[in-house]
Amino acid sequence: ERGGVRHTSLFLWADEVADAQKAEVREAFAALGGSSPGLRSVLVADNVGTLRTDYDVIVDAELDDLKSAEALIASEVFSAALDLAAAATKYEWTARITHPIRAG
Repeated sequence: ERGGVRHTSLFLWADEVADAQKAEVREAFAALGGSSPGLRSVLVADNVGTLRTDYDVIVDAELDDLKSAEALIASEVFSAALDLAAAATKYEWTARITHPIRAG
């Protein structure tokens, strides 16, 4: 939909992280749905890639506009999910991008 914004985060699990901790991170990001005005949807999924360079888990949020993306990123709920992710991932390798879905 034109005018929307997508915020995507890509994470690599830390080598020693347990499955229960991975599940906690996934659940924290999945709980973002409805937590912030203008958040249309949030998808949390494991990457299907098999290369050693692939990311492990992907968080993809679709928002109404840039203001909505900024509000989500600044929210306490998103910050808490990031804190969990930082403890379970190679956080310094996290990739994040915010971009228009379709401009014009």
